Amino acid sequence: MVGAAHRSQNRIDGDKSMTQYVVRLDRQKDRLFMQTSQHETGRAPVRPIPLNPAEIVLLPFFEAELLDAFAPRFTVNAARGVTQKQGFNWRNFAWRGREPEDVLLTVEADLDVALDRFDLCFVHGSFPRNVRVRCELTIDGERRCALDAVTAENKETEFEAPVTGRRLTGIRLSLVSAAHTDAEQGWLLMLGLGNRRARAELLAPAVPEDWYGAVQSTDHIKDRVPRLGLWFGSEELAVYRERARSRPFAPLMEQLRAEAADCLRDSVPEEMLHVPNTRSLIQQFMFARPWMNRYWRGLSMPARLCAFLGLLDDDPALLRYAARCVMAMSAGHRWRSIGVTGELPPGYPAGAALSGRAIVESLDWAGAALTERGRHVAWDGLMCNSVGHLLNVMTRQEWLYHHNHGTDGAAQLAFIGLALEKAHPRRGAWLLPLAERMLVENLQGCWLDDGATAEGPGYWGGSLNKIAVLLPLARHRGLSPRDYIRRQGFPDALLRTGDYFLTLLSNDPKAPAGTYLPQNDSGWCNHAACGPEALAMLALITEDAVWRAQQSRRLANLCHRFEAYSAGPQVLFMPEPVADPAPARSPIFQIMPCQGNMTSRRPSPLGDVRFNLFGWPGGAHGHEHQDKGSLILEVDGRQLLIDPGMTLYMDPRVAAFKQAQRHNLLLPLDEQGRSGEQRFNCPAPLRVEGSGDEKSLRASLDLTPVWHGLFTLCRRELRSDEPLVTELLDTAERPEPGRVAQIFQSLDPIETRGGEWRIRCGGGALVIAPQWQPEEARLDTELADFEDRPIHRLRLIAPAVRRHALRTILRISQEEDSP
Repeated sequence: MVGAAHRSQNRIDGDKSMTQYVVRLDRQKDRLFMQTSQHETGRAPVRPIPLNPAEIVLLPFFEAELLDAFAPRFTVNAARGVTQKQGFNWRNFAWRGREPEDVLLTVEADLDVALDRFDLCFVHGSFPRNVRVRCELTIDGERRCALDAVTAENKETEFEAPVTGRRLTGIRLSLVSAAHTDAEQGWLLMLGLGNRRARAELLAPAVPEDWYGAVQSTDHIKDRVPRLGLWFGSEELAVYRERARSRPFAPLMEQLRAEAADCLRDSVPEEMLHVPNTRSLIQQFMFARPWMNRYWRGLSMPARLCAFLGLLDDDPALLRYAARCVMAMSAGHRWRSIGVTGELPPGYPAGAALSGRAIVESLDWAGAALTERGRHVAWDGLMCNSVGHLLNVMTRQEWLYHHNHGTDGAAQLAFIGLALEKAHPRRGAWLLPLAERMLVENLQGCWLDDGATAEGPGYWGGSLNKIAVLLPLARHRGLSPRDYIRRQGFPDALLRTGDYFLTLLSNDPKAPAGTYLPQNDSGWCNHAACGPEALAMLALITEDAVWRAQQSRRLANLCHRFEAYSAGPQVLFMPEPVADPAPARSPIFQIMPCQGNMTSRRPSPLGDVRFNLFGWPGGAHGHEHQDKGSLILEVDGRQLLIDPGMTLYMDPRVAAFKQAQRHNLLLPLDEQGRSGEQRFNCPAPLRVEGSGDEKSLRASLDLTPVWHGLFTLCRRELRSDEPLVTELLDTAERPEPGRVAQIFQSLDPIETRGGEWRIRCGGGALVIAPQWQPEEARLDTELADFEDRPIHRLRLIAPAVRRHALRTILRISQEEDSP
């Protein structure tokens, strides 16, 4: 295997370049795949896809074209309402309800694969609770049950089992219910074969620190100045070093230095070169080795951080560490691998983009730590891995142009184009204009006219963080960022995007600056808040003082250590921090006309009362959460009626967070009490209408199109003449008489008292008082939010009639005044 080849090659001859070494590794890897992956059969050739040298993929659920070539047979349990379809990069399956031992979904395929190099099979997916994952293999003419495991709340996303025999000719994967539950969803990602010993070899550190002469020793790192001048030139270095030592930036710099010190102390970049991209191994590393938690996106962030600090602090050890990261990224095979964690499956440019920007910035800041051979290897990695992959994906995947990954790909092509034009002007002249055109096209598709993004709130910050490249681009053209945006034809919506962010912003005074209310795919990791890089971009492109203050507040205390890896360049391009910056607050009243969302904030004796009501721009935007019409209520910065947000995608409950029953909605119920589902990719826009000021609120939203016949009419209204009392009116008609349920969810316990329900909020309470007679009221705490905190849910169920008009009073009062 490749790892063994590394160890047997103690030293490369001096006249052989590092590039030749990498090419030889690639050829050896390709021979391995040819030997193990291509098997002509009497039917059609079956070519399992290499995941890495230790694994192959038998059924690639992550890409429709690949899956079609393998011709698997899907069988669903139509009696249980089971459906299956291809998602972006997964196979989605869903059902309305299940009983124990129901066979929900079966996938079968004919294969012809030699097993001489494999000793285990694995299934990757995101499964809800209480699903039996059963994999039967036909080996040497005999069908065997190789895997039979029941999912639980242990967050497993990969299951594996030992395999023995000579030849695999068939496979049958079944998903079977292990208990009764309501509607559920899950994803299938891949099914494949692996080799345990080869996996272990890939994890072994294999390359010495000197990288065969590609990395300078610490004593030989001379001329420590910017090599490309993307962000600043050598003549400005002294100015920026002084700026980094000044009082406003000192807290940030200390945080960055602490993170960089951890990198030097705890991690070895070469160990990351051959980490297999499998969920089980990445997950094992994340929990078993603390430093690996920082590397969930590979080596790109540590490379940027150490290169930046090494230059500003004139620290050769940090510069050398960054150079080693560059070698690991440039020589690694991970960019071209098909994986589902750390790097995303085909169609996503994230891995190549992150690595591309990191190598470019490291060549600029830490170039002195690389020899001429090392710089050659870095440029080879950029052109062969990053540029080739990004151009291929960006030209083949149309959906990227309304997607944050498209911004990522175009922005990083622009970074590389800038570097090429500075280092090799003749060769770089073609790439930079192409990347700029791609970036304009993406931003026109990604941003809506009102400043919202087509993907919804979860990836608004994910998109904005990617456009930091506008600063070095503007510098290259001799323009301010705002002038560059206008001259290049970027949409005016980009200049208005701060207005959209204010509709998402949390008013919690204890939350870090830039934190917004969890909704849709927001709530986890970098999407819990608008990151420091995005706040810096808002401060520059909108020229609005509120963002300068927000940025100053955020940099005083970064939310989590991941932010340290993107905060560095802000010392260079951000405005001077503001002393004692005031927190930003959401608007008194605002409707985003394209996105459809509404926010209202009204002062009261108990603090600001803030409602958010979710609309929808229509079409295939967002991330398919069934949250249209849902409410969020915040009182004095404390969330009382909540959205669960989104967990990490590797969490097996990920699909469940999207369900309608997980949001504060009016739901149609079937005869068994199971909730209906909203329509994915609703074609009609759902826009809140209304008005509001500091005292009153009027808002209405027609939700009929999203219920695709389950409701022939569905309308939600908010009416209020003073902040502490709001009337919620749900009007709905069903094709036939049926029950409906009003859902209210909170992180605080919900108590019942005299036909009303109470949620305590500090010294007061939110009282939910239905002005209609519920047939049944259910309280449960089986759910969880994105931080695994228990959610308390109240379901008020109305009797089975055809037309429903449910008027419910939401009253906020001091505890002693509550009845």
